[in-house]
Amino acid sequence: MKRIFSILILCLVVVVIWMTYPTSGESRPKDLQPGYVPCEAFDYPQPTVADTIDVPLLPALSEERIRKFTVRWGDNFPKILNRIGIPRPDINLLSHQIESLIDLREFQVGNKYQVHYNEAEEPMRLVYEADVRDRLVLSFRPVAAQMIQQPIITHIKSTYGVITSSLTSAVLAAGAPEDLADKILTVLAWKVDFRNLKRNDQFRVIYEEQTVEGEVIGSGKVLALHFTHDGTHYAGYGFDNGDGWEYFDENGINHSHSPLICDRITSLYSKRRFHPVKRRYRSHLGMDFEAEIGTPIEAIDDGVVIDARYGRANGNFVKIRHNKDLMTQYLHMSRIDSLITKGVTVKKGQKIGEVGSTGLSSGPHLCLRVWYKNRQQDPLKFAFPRRKDIATDRKAAFEEQVAAYKKDLADPIL
Repeated sequence: MKRIFSILILCLVVVVIWMTYPTSGESRPKDLQPGYVPCEAFDYPQPTVADTIDVPLLPALSEERIRKFTVRWGDNFPKILNRIGIPRPDINLLSHQIESLIDLREFQVGNKYQVHYNEAEEPMRLVYEADVRDRLVLSFRPVAAQMIQQPIITHIKSTYGVITSSLTSAVLAAGAPEDLADKILTVLAWKVDFRNLKRNDQFRVIYEEQTVEGEVIGSGKVLALHFTHDGTHYAGYGFDNGDGWEYFDENGINHSHSPLICDRITSLYSKRRFHPVKRRYRSHLGMDFEAEIGTPIEAIDDGVVIDARYGRANGNFVKIRHNKDLMTQYLHMSRIDSLITKGVTVKKGQKIGEVGSTGLSSGPHLCLRVWYKNRQQDPLKFAFPRRKDIATDRKAAFEEQVAAYKKDLADPIL
């Protein structure tokens, strides 16, 4: 039995040697080490530098993915934060911080927000567009809330328009921001009756266009305006006379008779106006001047204070008698000057208070009301003293600026 087993082992060794030994006509490569079997080689062309590309294996650790959303009906900050997976303790902490930064009544359906994710699909921050400039930023690592104001970029623009139905329609048709209509009205409100414009009245205007993140948000100051109404030509040129930006004719005569330097006139005297707070049509027996809170309000003429107090609808207000028939009233002040009390005599241009939004008001402004023979009248019908004309020491600079504006307004508008 042992002999048979030995013979089988010997036969197996012979077969293995026969299979691995080169046949006739073949030779073992001189550089081939025993125990390695050569593979067939393929002649692939090697890529040149122009053929190579960089292929990133993973996104950079700092890379974020941004997803955009719109506030839906029933949404609030806790609900949104819970929806994107923020832990309950962090939601509670952020909610307290948010309340100190934003009026939650302004969190409205349709407003936009973004959620930024890292490469691991973890939410890193939420950016809520509170308004055209303000961004509420909620960070999750670490947890923090802050309000960031985007910068306003200003561009100088010019445009031309023809009235076919309304000033606002003409401004929009000219490709300008809608609020430019109020700014044009502000320049010449005491010269032109903008409630009775004529078809084919025209304007040519140089103004500031304001943008945030490349999006037009409105207009800034009007720099120069030429306006033709019912065949009569008017001009207004913006200039800082020392107190702020006001409008003058080419000779430096102030166009305004208002009790303050305002950004724009937003509403004229009307027997039927849509009320922004009560949301219905009713008479508006005054004239509204939009301005920042704290802007000084001046007495429009000499007189005696007959009332100075707070009223539920009027807010803080002052009423002045100028003669036996004429009185003016100034509403919605943030504060009444400490020297202004009933019975005090005031002079034209004397500060009586500051712009605010007290009482029944939708935002910072002054409502000027005029009483003539105990009836409220249109303020534009009265020849109040005008504001200060161009000062002598500024006349040369003003004339130089007017000359440049005239040249620009005469050039074709592209």
